[in-house]
Amino acid sequence: KFMEADSVKIPMAEFQKIISDSIYPVTGSKRGYNNLLIAIEECAELVESFGEYTSGKDKNKYGVYEELTDVYLTQYYVMNVLGIEEKDIKLNTRYRTEMDVLSKLQFSLAKYMRKAETLPLQERKQMIHQITEDLSEVRSSLLFLQGYMLMTKEDLFKSINVVMNRQKSRNELQDPLGLQKDTE
Repeated sequence: KFMEADSVKIPMAEFQKIISDSIYPVTGSKRGYNNLLIAIEECAELVESFGEYTSGKDKNKYGVYEELTDVYLTQYYVMNVLGIEEKDIKLNTRYRTEMDVLSKLQFSLAKYMRKAETLPLQERKQMIHQITEDLSEVRSSLLFLQGYMLMTKEDLFKSINVVMNRQKSRNELQDPLGLQKDTE
């Protein structure tokens, strides 16, 4: 599908609607819980895929492209679920390995998922601030990996379009009548 995909950038309003329609559960104290789990999983898959590519175990760069795109997109799920705004994500110039950065985000998300419901508002805000900083580092790392993999903007847009079209179809199948219930 990647090779046949359109490389035109998806309009932001459509992109945001697909992201918003993908948040599950939709409401309640566990809003977006599944999306945060998926973000953790996608970070792990990128670490695995990149490791296999750089070790020569897998010579197909498109597996890394797909996982890089998945992590790129999961940033937006995390931002939506936690109410983090784009303007708060800064490109980070501190040096860490890309795998360390992904692991740090996984840890912060898992900790938030485990503890957020029981913490006072100020402590939850501190955790969200930490996740925002981690996302900033992830954004920088994804740009580095994109360059390392010689992934052009067109390749990224193609990959985003494939994933977003697949997600749009899932959203339509997940709740075709719009009957998702509150999870509480």
